[in-house]
Amino acid sequence: MNRHSTTRTLAGLSVIAFGLLALFGSLNIVNFGNLFSTWWPLILIWVGLLSLVNSPRDFGWPLILIFAGVLLEMRELGLANFNVWQLIWPVVIIVVGFSIVFNRERVRINRDNHDAHSASALLSGQNVKNQSSNYKGGSVSAILGGVKLDLSEAKIDKEATLEVFVLMGGVEIIVPREWAVETRVTPVAGGIENKAFIEKAAKGTPKLVIVGEAIMGGIEVKH
Repeated sequence: MNRHSTTRTLAGLSVIAFGLLALFGSLNIVNFGNLFSTWWPLILIWVGLLSLVNSPRDFGWPLILIFAGVLLEMRELGLANFNVWQLIWPVVIIVVGFSIVFNRERVRINRDNHDAHSASALLSGQNVKNQSSNYKGGSVSAILGGVKLDLSEAKIDKEATLEVFVLMGGVEIIVPREWAVETRVTPVAGGIENKAFIEKAAKGTPKLVIVGEAIMGGIEVKH
């Protein structure tokens, strides 16, 4: 199982767990309101950990989320009485500075000629253009961020599969007009809009299959 699939699995399990807690609250088995008001910072920690699993190289923002979640949870549990935000914002500035120094190339379009690729964004944006002559698919994830994937100059031999995972973010995919696009995305308080849909594609038409989940986020496919 690759990192992308692991992230999707963990995110799905966390959504199921949250839904079960809400259901138990509705059945008066647990006090969901009190639980959430006390333990809500764990959501920040969990999102940070998911981001680290999905993209270990981009550790700056995930560490900030984890750091903020730990401090906020300490405050909720009465283990700290300081102003958490006064500690967090200097760390945010420091991480932004490191991002500017070490990730300057992300300001430009990241060009990729590989047949398979991966792209991810956390609290940021990614602009990727793939120009492969034999595109076979890849994976894209956007967690509290956005990814623009330009495939307008790529070519598919027969069929390619693109895995997409969105958590409170957005993914925009641009495809050639001659491609047929099939979406098999599961939306959870989110959605997907396929503007490149071909109702009756001719036999042999290059086909892109998009699979994955959109949790409180959106995916747009267009020409």
